[in-house]
Amino acid sequence: MQTLLHFFPKGGEDGKMATVPKGRLRKFTSARTRLFLRKAVKVAVLTLAVVLFYRWNQRRRSALDVVASEGGMSNPERQVEGLRVLEVRRIEDEDPVSVYDQIMDPLPREGIRTGEADKAASEAKAASNPDEAPISEAALTLDEKSGENGEITDTKNKKESDDLWDAETSDNKKEMKEESDDDAAKESNPPEENIVPNAIAETEEEETEKKTTLSVEGKDNTTKNTEKPPQEPQRNASSASDALRAFEKGHSETREASNEPANESLAVDAIEGTIGKLKDAIGGIKMKLDEIKPPSKLYYRGYENHPQSPAMMVPGSPSTVREPGTLRREPAGGFGDITGRFAGAKDELIFGRREPRDEKRDGTQNNQEPFDLQQRLVSPWGWACVGGKCVKQEKGGGRDLSTLNVCRLTCGPHGSLWPRPTGVTRIGESTRSFLFKNLTLEGIRTHGDGESLVQKAFDIFVNNLAKEHDNEEATGHVPPEVFEQKVRVSIVVSGSDTRLALETPEAYTLDVVTQEQVTKVNVFALSVFGARHGLETLSQLITFDEEEGAFRIVSSVTLSDAPAFKYRGILLDTSRNFFSAKSIERTLDAMAANKLNTFHWHITDSQSFPLYLESLPKMAAYGAYSPQQVYYPADVRHLVEYGRVRGIRVLPEFDVPAHVGNGWQWTEKQGLGKLVICLNKEPWHSYCAEPPCGQLNVANNNTYHVLSKIYEEMVSLFGPLDFFHFGGDEVNLKCWNTTEEIVKHMEEQGRGRDADAYYKLWGDFQARAYGLLTAANKGEKIPGILWTSELTLNRRAAKYLDRDHYVIQIWTTKDDAVIRELLEAKFRVIFTNYDHWYLDCGFGGWVNEGNNWCSPYKGWQTVYDNSPLDIATDLTGSSHSGLVLGGEAALWGEQVDDMTLDSRLWPRGAALAERLWTNPSHKWAPAAPRLLHHRQRMVARGIRADRVQPEWCNQNEGHCY
Repeated sequence: MQTLLHFFPKGGEDGKMATVPKGRLRKFTSARTRLFLRKAVKVAVLTLAVVLFYRWNQRRRSALDVVASEGGMSNPERQVEGLRVLEVRRIEDEDPVSVYDQIMDPLPREGIRTGEADKAASEAKAASNPDEAPISEAALTLDEKSGENGEITDTKNKKESDDLWDAETSDNKKEMKEESDDDAAKESNPPEENIVPNAIAETEEEETEKKTTLSVEGKDNTTKNTEKPPQEPQRNASSASDALRAFEKGHSETREASNEPANESLAVDAIEGTIGKLKDAIGGIKMKLDEIKPPSKLYYRGYENHPQSPAMMVPGSPSTVREPGTLRREPAGGFGDITGRFAGAKDELIFGRREPRDEKRDGTQNNQEPFDLQQRLVSPWGWACVGGKCVKQEKGGGRDLSTLNVCRLTCGPHGSLWPRPTGVTRIGESTRSFLFKNLTLEGIRTHGDGESLVQKAFDIFVNNLAKEHDNEEATGHVPPEVFEQKVRVSIVVSGSDTRLALETPEAYTLDVVTQEQVTKVNVFALSVFGARHGLETLSQLITFDEEEGAFRIVSSVTLSDAPAFKYRGILLDTSRNFFSAKSIERTLDAMAANKLNTFHWHITDSQSFPLYLESLPKMAAYGAYSPQQVYYPADVRHLVEYGRVRGIRVLPEFDVPAHVGNGWQWTEKQGLGKLVICLNKEPWHSYCAEPPCGQLNVANNNTYHVLSKIYEEMVSLFGPLDFFHFGGDEVNLKCWNTTEEIVKHMEEQGRGRDADAYYKLWGDFQARAYGLLTAANKGEKIPGILWTSELTLNRRAAKYLDRDHYVIQIWTTKDDAVIRELLEAKFRVIFTNYDHWYLDCGFGGWVNEGNNWCSPYKGWQTVYDNSPLDIATDLTGSSHSGLVLGGEAALWGEQVDDMTLDSRLWPRGAALAERLWTNPSHKWAPAAPRLLHHRQRMVARGIRADRVQPEWCNQNEGHCY
């Protein structure tokens, strides 16, 4: 350390380093100076470690002296007891050695403090202090034996040390402390201040007040350091004795030469040597840290709220999405890096928002050890395609059998595709194996923002493959040729639409060609949404072969595809029971897997108002079930965009003038009047269809001011819109006719109080509401959707509604006469006839005994066989294909929530999807094997779809009839 003085022109007295004036350190700008200062800092840290070790040794000797004075050193066990006293003192003073042992090395380790180390230490001490009494051989033998048994290691004997400490008297502790301090005083003069011996680390404010007391003369620093210097991770007997001898020798030599000027070159060499030792110690600590790290195969917990959907990284692919800090196992077959947590909003559109999730199990159950994969049963069964069916057979006899998933790829005219393509479909009979890391996106050709949408669609495609096959384990070995097989995807989009509209083309073509070691996939579409559908089809032409440990893709495919109907929807009611945003994401994922394109969100009703409006915050405050059960603007915008990148429009419904109630109570207190009438009125069945009752007060002008604000915010949250759902059903005329304010308004208008007069009032309200929506949409008129109701019966639709402004959604039975009336009046229609497409039917009644009102349960077969065009033909003699926009399955929320959502919707929603995409001419039976397989695929993607048949039926096609 004397070398440091050459860099400080103003030295202190007696060779002590002077305090560096402010700014002086800034003048040392040469590279050599900076390098030397860095080395000096490292030396200071190492010196501190040595000083602390020396202090520990002094206390050890003091403890032995005390024991020797009490027992005359005649009993070796008393010497061991003295070491235990020392152990307690070290722990008491938070010596870095004990801190390291307790934290970094919690398990007993042999050789940490053995008799051989103590023997070497005593020999070194005897050499430097010949007047001190030697330690007996018997004591060393016992000490050595105790160290081997782990009886005096730092951690194992902590309890014994604590007990011994409790037994010590205060007089003995005081005496040992005084003797220890006297010994230290003889060796060196204590420093004047309690400072870390590192002058360069001092702040500029402290430099004017403190003086550095560090030197290489070996003077002892008896103060405690608040920082813990790095220690070697494992201290065996030889390393401990060598370090002790080196320190004692260096200490004696330094004392003898303390008054001689240091040679700078020798000092530098000594510094470099000590720095090398310090590096070795740090390296040992790093090795120790690596040893205590958890295994890389463990799954780490994710963030609250998402998960779970893992992302897959494809090396070399432009679709790569990576998040550092999350580990997932890599199954055989080259999955690449799988990550499970994502931070950005962009990633949330692909993988969904985060949510709390259970700790994933990596081959363990009930905290058991991981099972040995080599001890798994090997199935003797395989499948072969015979007559368009995958037939289960026993392996052997030279038969070429594959797994069921691989067989399903190519067996039958449409393989395992769902929904079935509508155009030409040629699927080859062979497949090619490849590693997941060799699947790449070769290029995108599109217009404007379309490229980013296609990129997101490809990322979702990759993520779906990851989720489907993430849990598979390879039972075989990947053939060498598989490592060279490449799959390259190219996507071309000719159109520029990036927002789904009724006339947006969704057609696409898909070609797969394999030449030698390259499989090329070409997707051509008229819009980005058609390209997304093509990628969904491609994902169904790929599976994971768990026997081979690699992916399989059909080697040759040619198909063209387009939907039969423009509108293909699912309705979810979130007003009767609240559904989390994560469950809605999962619904959108499942819809995308089935090429459905409309999520009809019945967001409010008389039971609750869970939508937060910034201009009307009291609506949610009064109407939400709890502050946690609210859809905030960020939630809504996220779900709208989450649906868009999956080819789905999120269609909002604000159901008026009926189906309102909770959430409107604040208006009267604010002087707006009672904007909702018949609220919670009893008996409820006289004033509404189900409790609680409530209808808008259409006679109060403030109703329209509030309604205007609601429309403005909904257009902002869900826009740009191509549809808006007004609801508009189940208006109770008795409610209006028994409300004084409504009756007075009718009399003032001279309308009378018969049913037709109230229908006219209803029609006027609807026209005014349409005008408010148009104004909120900045003057752009869009079609509004209305449920069939009394206003559409008996040809009232043509009287009160403009067919250019409205689409009528039919919820009555398929033989209802209103269907013929509407089609003959040239209204566009959407089918949701409850006798086939109400998915909440068939359960127990919730306001009465027995089953609910629309029972029985609608199985997937009933859903599949409901053809809108056939209904129109049966009632009118014509399919009216230009007026029938499509259909929608409805899940009303009285008896469903997050826990049962998936099983109520799927796979019945998948049956709806094939009906609306393909509109097959046949009934359900030919589709059953493909539906069973598709249900398995949805489950692999995280959709909790209901079971349709036993697994035996899935493995033995054609035998469950």
